[in-house]
Amino acid sequence: MTDSDELILEFLADTEIALPPTPIHYNLQKNHEISYSTVRRRTQTLTEHGFLEIDNPDKKYYQITELGRQYLMGNLNASELENESDEY
Repeated sequence: MTDSDELILEFLADTEIALPPTPIHYNLQKNHEISYSTVRRRTQTLTEHGFLEIDNPDKKYYQITELGRQYLMGNLNASELENESDEY
């Protein structure tokens, strides 16, 4: 799990809305150094691992899942979910 992953998960958990990568990036970059390409890439990766889900497939609106919430609450260890092909 990267620092960017946690920022994205926390933002979506706090806002409780589904958003595409552009507004996620817009809001995060106000207080953090994070690029749009990082947000786009990490939202896809978080979705592949079940931490996010796509609410609107046509526009790729992402929202946090129960698994993502459990991770933020400290009920999951990212190393237990590790995939050899990805950084976690």
